Amino acid sequence: MFITSRPTLVEKIKPVLGVSDHDIVFVQASTTAPRSKTPKRTILLLKNADLDSIRSNIKQFLDYYLSKHITYTKVNTIWNEFKNICCDIIEKDVPSKLSTQRFNHPWITRKIKCLSRRKKRALRRARHTYRNQKTSLDTRSYRRPPNVSAGKSTTPILGPPCLRIATPRSCIPSSSPEDVTALWHRPPKK
Repeated sequence: MFITSRPTLVEKIKPVLGVSDHDIVFVQASTTAPRSKTPKRTILLLKNADLDSIRSNIKQFLDYYLSKHITYTKVNTIWNEFKNICCDIIEKDVPSKLSTQRFNHPWITRKIKCLSRRKKRALRRARHTYRNQKTSLDTRSYRRPPNVSAGKSTTPILGPPCLRIATPRSCIPSSSPEDVTALWHRPPKK
């Protein structure tokens, strides 16, 4: 059985004779989707348009439209005629160019690509380093501290793992609220 959520990636499926009375299904599929090329599209260069010619053509169309159409002409015919005239005027008087099929963004320069790669590399390194430090710190923080000489042992004070401090038992204060809240604060950095 072969189940996929992207049937377009499947290139070939055919049954192959099996060992017993059941056939084996041979499936050939791509693991990654191919990047489709963007289709070419026309880009109008409006700043280079011939505005005088456009104005004169629209005036001619307006005179023609007012003389030909009357109030009970169908809306769809009027719209189709208007759309065709506008498209003809644009094709004739506005220069255009075709877009490229390459996947590029003109605002992403070589310098920006270099900075982006550097940022990604630093982020990967930081994640890797943090992951290694986290595992080593976690294993250290949950171990019982070694015994101190002459029978004085140290035990971790209960609380969140980030605030646990190993102190000798003789240093644990009495149960007064002021003394207990002092234990929840982080020790000063050295």
